[in-house]
Amino acid sequence: MSPSSRFSPREAFIRASVAAALTTLPLAVSCRQVLGIEERKLKVETPDAGGHRSIASTCGSFTQPSDACAKCMDTACCDEANACAGDTTCKAAYRCIQGCKAGDADCATWCLGSYSRPASLAPLTACASSQCAAACSPHACGVLVNGSSTCDACVQMNCCDENLACASDEACVDIDFCSHRCLPAGSLRCSSDCATTFSAGADDSATRSSCISANCTDACSSDNAWSCLDQRPPVLKPPTLDPITFNMTVVEFLSEMPYDQVTVKACSPTDLDCTAPLDTAVTDHGAFALTVPTGANGFDGYIDLSGGTLYPTLYYFLPPVIVGGDRGRLRLPSADTIKLLSGAIKVDLDATRGHLALVPWDCTLSPAPGVSLLIDAAADKDATTYYFENNAPNHSAMQTTADPALGGAVNLPTGLTRVRATVARLGATISQFNFNIRAGTLTAGSIPPSL
Repeated sequence: MSPSSRFSPREAFIRASVAAALTTLPLAVSCRQVLGIEERKLKVETPDAGGHRSIASTCGSFTQPSDACAKCMDTACCDEANACAGDTTCKAAYRCIQGCKAGDADCATWCLGSYSRPASLAPLTACASSQCAAACSPHACGVLVNGSSTCDACVQMNCCDENLACASDEACVDIDFCSHRCLPAGSLRCSSDCATTFSAGADDSATRSSCISANCTDACSSDNAWSCLDQRPPVLKPPTLDPITFNMTVVEFLSEMPYDQVTVKACSPTDLDCTAPLDTAVTDHGAFALTVPTGANGFDGYIDLSGGTLYPTLYYFLPPVIVGGDRGRLRLPSADTIKLLSGAIKVDLDATRGHLALVPWDCTLSPAPGVSLLIDAAADKDATTYYFENNAPNHSAMQTTADPALGGAVNLPTGLTRVRATVARLGATISQFNFNIRAGTLTAGSIPPSL
C-alpha cells in the first residue's frame, strides 16, 4: 500500500480503500473462547518515558508529558480539552493515546482505529499541534500519527513541516480521520467525499500526502506495518458499559447507490440464525442506526442484512465495537453483482451453500496485501477460493494484493469454519477466527492481527 493510500483522500487512497470492499470487522470473544486465543494487554508506558515528568492538566484532566505541556494545554486548548473530556469516546481515545510510550505510533494508531477517530478529537489535535507542539515535544511535528512507528519516524524526519501544517488545521485533521474511517467502510467514493466535506483542509492534506509519497514510500509500505506481531496489539475495552448506538450507510458494491428498505438486525455472536435480534432497523437511503448492549469487550456480534436487491449478508465486527458513532459506508453486493463476480471465476453459486469475503488487516488496522487465507471449509471439493487482483476475483491467486486486499471462497458448506491468516512474506500466522457460513448468504469480515 502506498503512503498516499494511508494518508490522503486522493486517487491512491481511494483505490486502496477498495480493499475493504464487501467487508470489514468479524467475531471476537466467542472466537477467542472457541479457538483458545488469549486476550492481549496494552503495553502502557508513561508518555514521559524520555525523561519528562508527566502531569495532569487542569482542563480535561488529561495526563501530559511535562509541566510545560500541561500549562500550554491549559492556557491555549482548555475548551477543546474539556469538550473531549465530555465526550466518552473522545476521552477514551485521547487517554489511550496518552498511555502510549512517546514515539510509539503503533500503539497510538491502534488506539485511534479502535475508538474510530471521534470527531471531537480533531479540534483537540489541531489545537495541541498549532499552539503547543514545541511545549509538548516530542510532538514538534504535530499530534497527528502516521500509521506504523517506522512510517511515523520517516514522516517526522522528512515531512515535519507538512505534517505540522495538516495537524494544526482542524479541517485537514478531519480529512485524515474521515478517510481512515472509510477503510473499514469499503467505499470508493467515501475518501473523496471527505475531502469535499472538509474542503478547507484539502490543500494541507494534499501537500502532506505528496511529501509522504515522495519521501516515505518504503517506510510507509505494508511491509513495515507488522510490528505488532512482536509487540502484540492491545485489546481495548469499552469506556462504559452503557448501550452502544452506532450508525452506518449501506451502498451497492459497484454503483455505490444506497440500498433502501434493507432490514438490518443486530445479533449475538452465539445466535447463529439471529432468532433473537438485539435490535432491528430498516435502511432509509442506505442509512441505519442500531443500539446494542455492551459486554465486557464491547459488542462482539454481527449484523444480518437482507431485503430488496441486496444479496443477504452477515457482517461481523472484529475487533468488537467498543464505542458508538458513525462507522462509515458499508459496500455490499446486490444479487446481480455477486453473480457477476462469481462468474469471473467461472463458478455458479449453489443456493444450499454460503460464501466468504474477508479483508486481512495489518497492525495499523489497514487492509493488508501479501496475506494468505487458510479456510478449513474450503477443503470441500465443491468450494472455490479466490483473491482479488486488479479489482476482480481470481481463483488462481495465492494471496491478497493491494487492488484490493480481499480474499475468500464461494460455495462453502454451511456451519462454522475456521480461517487462519498468514503473512506470506514472513511465514507468520497473524490470526485465526471462526466464521458462520449460512446457505445463500455472504459472510463478510476483516481479520486484524490477534495472535
